[in-house]
Amino acid sequence: MEIVRNKLTPDVLYSKNLRYNATTDEVEYTNDGGTTWTPAPGQDPRLVAQVPPPDTADPACDGAERIVEHYQDLVAAFLTGASGGVTSVVTAFLLLLFPAFALLIIIINLVVNGLLAIGAEDVADSFLGSEWDDFKCIVYNNIGADGFVTEAGFATIRSDVNAQIGGTAATVLNLLMDMTGYGGMNDAAGQRTETGDCSSCATWCVVYDFRDGTHGFAAQEFDVPGTPVGVLTSSGWETEYTFDTSFGFRSVNIGRDFSAFTLLTADIQFRSGVKGNFTGAPAAAFRADLFTASGQEVGNGDPVGDFVMHADNPNGAGWNLLARMGDANSPDNGDPGGNIVIESVTLTGTGDKPTGGVDC
Repeated sequence: MEIVRNKLTPDVLYSKNLRYNATTDEVEYTNDGGTTWTPAPGQDPRLVAQVPPPDTADPACDGAERIVEHYQDLVAAFLTGASGGVTSVVTAFLLLLFPAFALLIIIINLVVNGLLAIGAEDVADSFLGSEWDDFKCIVYNNIGADGFVTEAGFATIRSDVNAQIGGTAATVLNLLMDMTGYGGMNDAAGQRTETGDCSSCATWCVVYDFRDGTHGFAAQEFDVPGTPVGVLTSSGWETEYTFDTSFGFRSVNIGRDFSAFTLLTADIQFRSGVKGNFTGAPAAAFRADLFTASGQEVGNGDPVGDFVMHADNPNGAGWNLLARMGDANSPDNGDPGGNIVIESVTLTGTGDKPTGGVDC
C-alpha cells in the first residue's frame, strides 16, 4: 500500500480567509487578502452547528444525552492526556471536535491550561456523584424540542450549572463550554447516536396555598428558643409577637423539609399590612429567608400590599420562610402591631414531586 504524505496546513482544516480575533473574541473573514477583517459569526463553530438536529423519536432527550456523552469524552480525554501536558490534551480535544474548531486553537489552549491548573485528580474527583445526571437534566430542561441548544438556552445552562452543580465540576463544565459553545453542543447532538432516558428530568410545578391548609408546613421557632411563631388563618400564615430579653418581633416562621427534592424556583406570595408602631425601628423591616442557611434581604421600609419574592435554585435542607416586622427595644414597648401574611408558595423542580398542594 502506498502512503501519501502531505504537510497538514491550517487551511486544510479551515479557510485561510478566516481567523480568530482573541481581542474581540470573534471569528473574522477577509476578502482582500487580509487587509481588512470583518466579524463572521456564521463561521464560528461555537455558534453554528456543522450538522442538522437529531432525527429521532425524542430529539430533546437524545440530544441532551449525546451532549453529556460528548462532555464525558472530553473529560476522559483530558484525564488520559494530562500527564503529557498541553499539547497532548489539545490534540486529544481536536480529535473529538469538528475540524473547524482548529480555528479556535487559542481558546482550546486556554481551556486546557485552565483544566491543568485544576489538576487531573481534582477533575476526576469532581464527577464522582450525580454531576453527570444533573448536567443531563440541566441540558434537557433548556434544550429545544428539535434537540438543539439555542443561545438563550446555552446561557441558562451555564447559570444552572453554577447554581445546581457548583464547585470544581461546574468550573470544568464551564471551561468546556467556553471551548464548544452551543455550536459544539449541537454538533454532538446531531452527530452522535446515543438515545437517552430523561424521565427523571421531567419538571413539575406545585402551589401550596396556605389559605386552605398547612400543606405540610409548620411554625418554627425564631426569636425565642422553643417558641414557634406563626398562626394559620383563612388568610394564610400570619405573624405573632415574641420577646426574648432584648428585642421583640412580630414574626411568622414556617418550614418544611424539601432536602430530598430538586428545586428549580420558588415564588413566595406575601401580603404586608399596615406597619407596626416600632420605637426601635420606625420603618417596618421586612426579611425573608429561603432555607435557614441562605437568608435573603427582600426589602425595608414600608412593604405594604401584595408582593412576590422569587428565588432561583433554592436548594438545601431545613427549608424555612421567615417574615418579620421591626423590633421593640424594651418590654415596656410591648407588641408593636403590624402584620405580614405568607399566602402561598409556588415551587418548580425536577424528578420526584413533593406531596401536597396543587399542580400549577
